[in-house]
Amino acid sequence: MEVKMTMEEYKQLEDAKNNYESLKREIRGCTEFYEEEGQSPDNYIDLVAEIDLKKLEEVLLRDIDFAEDGDINKIKFKNIKGEK
Repeated sequence: MEVKMTMEEYKQLEDAKNNYESLKREIRGCTEFYEEEGQSPDNYIDLVAEIDLKKLEEVLLRDIDFAEDGDINKIKFKNIKGEK
């Protein structure tokens, strides 16, 4: 079965792909990676990603359209260790 798309559909697909890749790069820019000793009995090393939530909030507020009714001014993160 052959699927054809218009040039406009192709452009939209490429734009979506580029936006996704751009957002992925921005999120990685908020992240530091390091290794630490694992907690399991086999003592494997865990790869840890530590995310700067302030930088991530700036990326999300700038790049994500959360609401159609208006702009979001602040993001509250749930389930963060040490916070209620």
